[in-house]
Amino acid sequence: MEDTGEGASRKLSQKAELEDDIRSSCGQQALGVLASLGFPRRDDAGAAFDPTRHEAIATTYDPRVPPGTVVQVVRPGYGEPDRQLRPAQVVVAKAD
Repeated sequence: MEDTGEGASRKLSQKAELEDDIRSSCGQQALGVLASLGFPRRDDAGAAFDPTRHEAIATTYDPRVPPGTVVQVVRPGYGEPDRQLRPAQVVVAKAD
């Protein structure tokens, strides 16, 4: 007979894994729907800062990239340049 505490712990772990799988699946479906409506999720890391596509929420010095480069995406943007659902919130490289 298994220990009640171990069994409960295993069931909680399995439940958490299932909830994570459901969240991930729903998130992927939502991204698919947005993309099919013309609002794909953009990966703007490494792109040149564009005020029509990006909202700069911070700047940082990064000697590996030229000033004005998006070094971190805090919240992704959705859509194309001419039709945007929301801009990406980004951290932008600055000169030293």
